[in-house]
Amino acid sequence: MKINKYYIVLLLSLVSLSFVFNSCETTNLDLQDDPNTLDPSQISIHDGLNGLQVNFANFFEGTQIIGGQLTRENYMFGSTYQNAMSPGTGGVAWSTGYAGILLDSKVILDKIQNDGISAPLHVGVMHAMRAYVLMTLVDYWGDVPYSEALGGVDNFNPNVDSGSQVYGEALNELNLAKTSLEDALANLDSDGNVINTIPGGSEVLNMFFENSSNEGELAAYWIKFVNSLKFKYYLNIGDVAELNNLIAENNMISSNTENCAFRYSTVNSPESRHPAFVANYTGNTSDYMSNSLMYKMVLHADNPNPDPRGPYYFYRQTLTFPGPNDNPSLNDALPCSSQASPYPPGVAFCAFGDGYWGRDHGDADGIPPDGDKRTTWGVYPAGGLVDSGQGSPVSEDDGLKGAGISPVLMSFQVYLLRAEAALRLGTNDNAASMLLNGMSKSISYVTSFDGSAPEAGTTYKTNVMNAFNAATTTDEKMQIIAEQMWVASFGSGTEMYNMYRRTGFPNNLQPHLLGTGAGDFPRSLFYPSTTADLNTNINQKPNLTESVFWADPSINLN
Repeated sequence: MKINKYYIVLLLSLVSLSFVFNSCETTNLDLQDDPNTLDPSQISIHDGLNGLQVNFANFFEGTQIIGGQLTRENYMFGSTYQNAMSPGTGGVAWSTGYAGILLDSKVILDKIQNDGISAPLHVGVMHAMRAYVLMTLVDYWGDVPYSEALGGVDNFNPNVDSGSQVYGEALNELNLAKTSLEDALANLDSDGNVINTIPGGSEVLNMFFENSSNEGELAAYWIKFVNSLKFKYYLNIGDVAELNNLIAENNMISSNTENCAFRYSTVNSPESRHPAFVANYTGNTSDYMSNSLMYKMVLHADNPNPDPRGPYYFYRQTLTFPGPNDNPSLNDALPCSSQASPYPPGVAFCAFGDGYWGRDHGDADGIPPDGDKRTTWGVYPAGGLVDSGQGSPVSEDDGLKGAGISPVLMSFQVYLLRAEAALRLGTNDNAASMLLNGMSKSISYVTSFDGSAPEAGTTYKTNVMNAFNAATTTDEKMQIIAEQMWVASFGSGTEMYNMYRRTGFPNNLQPHLLGTGAGDFPRSLFYPSTTADLNTNINQKPNLTESVFWADPSINLN
């Protein structure tokens, strides 16, 4: 089963997508019968799973960008946290998670069971996606509907279940996924494909694991994903024994050939390019890059150790930036260039060094005429350009032309999770080894994303490891691990948002421009407004300070 991105293009013409790259969307959580809901009598098992995979990528993008904004991987617009993370935030992702994945997969799974169909690969993949969705809903919203939420017209107003209870359901889904996927591996034909009794002549498409060539290999990759997701689960709740069991089993995502990532194509009709590419390369650039992350990564006066991933994450459309002697039109484009920094020395502000024009955390000023000047997405993960000093505005014919990825769960993130677990919880891994593996695999993957030879990043890695080994306290070491997760999770903000709430690190993120006037850091989100407004059994949260069940509410977050 070779990968063909253009199969995905065909599927995208059949599935409604609304990829979200801001935090201001609203939608209606439809937990009742819907004309768009799958009809069990007409559904194709193959096509149903293919549609679920696309919705899974949609859900991932709609949630990860929120975590990225809160942890300064991406720019966050909002004069206060409550404005930035209003009840409109995450509504499309919420709806996709419930109606587009949990409800639709339930219909397909019920059909498989009721019709006596053997489809272990399909069943395993659906349970794996359901587990991810349930965990992520809790990670962002805390207590959420589940036990009453998928009954269609039987209940228009489902009550919320506790986050811990929904997490427990996610673990059940992971166990069901693993059992089904192992059954798939045990029933292969001579070509390595799963023997099943699914009617119809189409096939399930592999949208997430590019190195699998048949269904047997695909099932093996999904098992690694399931085990890695279990590691996240047990790390969040602090279960050392189960973490060590997974380490001993030695079957998690551990190489870049096993990365779980949705892959986009270059085709624009129907639109199947990476959503960040579409938003920034097909017209005036719409996104700002995070000054905080750029300042951490690129060469400037305070950073003699530039990160080799910087030119792959960020593309500069100009190589200059405003200063006292620059053209006044540039000062109009970047008004903060004439303002004094509100931060102490060593903290990013406004712009710095050779055209790195981003925005500061919480900057809610109006938009100046800077669309062809501001720094934008590079080649990773959006499928744009590598920055080699061109300094010219972008177009849709540039770089990989949108053939980027949604990095759902990558080998380097798993290694960094293992580094954290070893350091904080004392698991049977070596924290330094896990840190080095995480850095190495991230640098290799990102710097070869455009098809060129990977960079080793030897000097950079040596400097980081020297600092780690010289650190004398757990907090100092955790700061270094968290900084590497922060950098490696660009385009995958959920992982950083979780680590930040688990540990409080990195503890040097750029403060909100309003400082304490911005309000408390969001430890969970408001329920989407259209859901809270329509569901009489959901009481909207009074503020953003309610922690999810697995996070320590006493940890200081900025």
